[in-house]
Amino acid sequence: MTTEGSTEAITDSVQQTTEPAQVITEEMKANAKIALDAGFKVTQTGSKLNINWGKVAEADGYEVYLEYCDNEFYSSYKTIADNKTTSLKVSKLDNYKLDLKDNFKAYVSAYKIVDGKKIGFAESIVGHVVGRKNAKYTNAKSIKLSKTKYTLNVGSTAKIKAKTVLVDKKKKKLSNAHEKEFRYASSDTSIATVDKNGKIKGIKAGTCNIYVYARNGLAKKVSVSVK
Repeated sequence: MTTEGSTEAITDSVQQTTEPAQVITEEMKANAKIALDAGFKVTQTGSKLNINWGKVAEADGYEVYLEYCDNEFYSSYKTIADNKTTSLKVSKLDNYKLDLKDNFKAYVSAYKIVDGKKIGFAESIVGHVVGRKNAKYTNAKSIKLSKTKYTLNVGSTAKIKAKTVLVDKKKKKLSNAHEKEFRYASSDTSIATVDKNGKIKGIKAGTCNIYVYARNGLAKKVSVSVK
């Protein structure tokens, strides 16, 4: 799956490498990426951040990355040593209570244990979230789409029209300096592709999904049928 938008460099806590096909295949990587992103979002409850992601069946575990937006990702925040846990509640960062006036970013990497080493083979999108006590900025509450189903001919195109619904309409959205307002990805680029501006193109007959992601990782699914 191809996702438009920036991604952070993975740190050495999960070794990235090209593994033999029988261990980690390209199809496995693509499916894992789809699964991670489908369930990924960052929300808040009281003084805690809630990081959620989709389950990856082939994973032995996950590395969760969390930082303030102005900082770089240097190492994982938490290692999850199983593939059943798909959420994490966070109340502290760098041994201090979360500064809910600030902004945060997070992503999740799925890994396998190969020859005793953690091999990261898929990363979620990076979600940027505003602390709920921030006086100026707010988060996306939902994504409003003009259409959720498209039927295209091979070679034809259509443009996704999306709008962010804010948690607090009196506050501002984060800027593109954090991340683009919307990112797009196709579940099957052999059926239909989508570019960074949300333009879908039919490639061959079949069906697939296009995902639209807000800055905080909130996702909306669009169904595409190509004839």
